[in-house]
Formats: sequence, structure tokens, C-alpha cells
Amino acid sequence: MKYLILCLLIGGMGLSIPAHAVLSSADIQGAYLKSYDAEKKGKLDDAVKALESVTKDYPNGYTLNLRLAYLNYKNKKHPAALENYDKANQALPYSLDPKLGKMVVLGTQERYADVEAVGYQVLNLDYLNYSGNLRLAYALRMQKKYDIAEKVALKMLSLYPVDISFLTEYGILLYLKDLQKSKNVFQDILILDPNNTAAKDYIKLIDKLLTPSSSAAVPVAKPAEATSAFSGKIKK
Repeated sequence: MKYLILCLLIGGMGLSIPAHAVLSSADIQGAYLKSYDAEKKGKLDDAVKALESVTKDYPNGYTLNLRLAYLNYKNKKHPAALENYDKANQALPYSLDPKLGKMVVLGTQERYADVEAVGYQVLNLDYLNYSGNLRLAYALRMQKKYDIAEKVALKMLSLYPVDISFLTEYGILLYLKDLQKSKNVFQDILILDPNNTAAKDYIKLIDKLLTPSSSAAVPVAKPAEATSAFSGKIKK
């Protein structure tokens, strides 16, 4: 069992430990503790540097690259984060965390076609994955693939009927085609979450647009009006 945990920590299943490796499990644990401590202090570069010895011996390690991806993303080093997520995914191809993390980074870069592609990889492994479906629905909407985005949102709402994030996505999609139905959804959200700012803002917009004297065209929802699709926690 101890060897299995070590394999997951420093490499993928089936990857051999290099002959030159001199780090003990205690050494590896110590490096991680230093990294966590540096992160708590806001020293992200030091948090990465603390893992240099592990990176030298196990550059393709799963948990290592997952950790480095998180730190690089948090430090706004997006290309490095994507590279780390790819390494982690190569170590354990059926794992979800690297794919979900990669969706967050790509979403931050507004690379929505790429988010969509990774999203389908997630769904192929876990069709009802919550985070994967939420990020996919958002990416589809931002590419104006509204019908597909709506199907994703409704699929998940059949499982989570009072989920605020998917209700918000659905409300935004309806806002683009049926103002009254959209208003109904946002009113439902306020029953569940009376202080929901997005719901209040959309209802105000809709009321203006439904006013007979209003000649304003229905605008397309902008990125700033997004749900929490890319603001959730990612594995670190």
C-alpha cells in the first residue's frame, strides 16, 4: 500500500522509479510541506522552488505536476500550468483532475473552443461530471452554441433542479431568446438565494426590455456576466 501511494505521488501507475533517485518518502513529504508553507505566505515562486528536488527526479509525476499546475495557474503563469496539466494527464490518462484544471486555465484565457474539446474528454469518462458540464455549458454559450449549451444545462438541472450555477446558465440562455421565461428563472433563483446579485441585475435588465417604450435590442451576455464556471476550486 505504501508503494502504491508513493507511485501516485511521484508518477503514474506503471512508471518506474528512476535508478538515480535518492529522495526518500520523507524527503518528498518535506518538500511538499515547504511548498504548502510558502503558498500560505503568498510566495508562489518559492512554493514551486520548494519542489525542485522532486521535479528533478520525477519530472512526469502525477501529483507533482498537478501541484505545479495549480501554483502556476495561481501565479498567472498559464502556459506553464497547461504544460503541467498535460504531464499529469499523460501520467494517468483516465484521471479527471488534470482535465478539469485545464478547462479552468483555458477558460481564463478565453480559449472556449479548447475548453469545449477538453470538456468532451471529461464527459467521455464521466458523463454527469458536475464541474465538467458547467464549464462546458459556459464555453458553448460563449461560442454562441446556445442550443447545445441549453441541452447541457437542462441535463444537469434534471439531476440538480435547484442548483444556482446551472439555473443561472439556463436563465442567461433564455435571456437571449425569451425574456419572460428568463425572468421567471431568475425569480426562482432569488427564492433560493435572495441576495443573488446576478439574478437581481438580470431582472432589472429584463424589466427595462419588457417596457413597451423600450426600443433596446436584447444584448448577448458578456463574459463579465458569467456564472461561477471557472471560479471554483481546482486541485492543488
